[in-house]
Amino acid sequence: MTSKIIEVKTVGKINTKLDVKRLQQGQKLHKVKTIMFPYEKEFDRIILTPSKKTKTYVTTNNPLIDPNNNTLLKAYDLFVQAFPTAQNVPLHFQLEKNSLVGSGLGFSASNAVGVIKLCCTFFQINFSTKKVKKIIKQLGSDALFFYLAKPAVVTGVGDRIKLLTKKQIKKFAIPNVTVINSQIPSYAQAVFQQLDQKYDYYQQLVNRNDDYYNILQQPAFDLNPQLAQKYQDLKKTYHHVMLAGSGGSFLVW
Repeated sequence: MTSKIIEVKTVGKINTKLDVKRLQQGQKLHKVKTIMFPYEKEFDRIILTPSKKTKTYVTTNNPLIDPNNNTLLKAYDLFVQAFPTAQNVPLHFQLEKNSLVGSGLGFSASNAVGVIKLCCTFFQINFSTKKVKKIIKQLGSDALFFYLAKPAVVTGVGDRIKLLTKKQIKKFAIPNVTVINSQIPSYAQAVFQQLDQKYDYYQQLVNRNDDYYNILQQPAFDLNPQLAQKYQDLKKTYHHVMLAGSGGSFLVW
């Protein structure tokens, strides 16, 4: 166990191709097929210190995040389930939230992975072990990608990852891509539910032969007309515009 204050920067992700299957009865998570790249131009920061209280807690600069119910605490709970002696030392996680809540850039999962990484450093546990990887897989569909943090093809419920070769990275990366934060939150759960309700319609809108596509784009627009209008405004300036993940941000190039 270390007595030092430690911190981690957590990055986002962009999907250059994103396909999602309709949620089947009995399934808890959607199956996806996507190509993902780390996005490092924007980041959150998590600082870990020993708690001055008798319990582990989270503070943050973002009022939209419930300090008592968030992905950081859920990640910590999974960690102490795997390493029970860790709960004898309460911790304080300070989240410096620079990214938009509901950005579509995956920061919720990235921050959860960041907590596991910090806990491993604090308690001097090897982050690369199978036991830690098992925790990561419980954090959500994007978590394993952030654990590896390299360009990859992601399938299944995010649990199957094949890293891209240098040749594939060059082929699938969006050249000169910029991420624009719309300041319009878009929440993944609602977008996925919208996709399921009209799945046959939405999947026909996607041309899977295109170099880049996002099946969640139209469901997000149908839920949020402001987001759809922002898309039309950006189209006046950029040749290519695509929603980032389930929305909130746009990829332009």
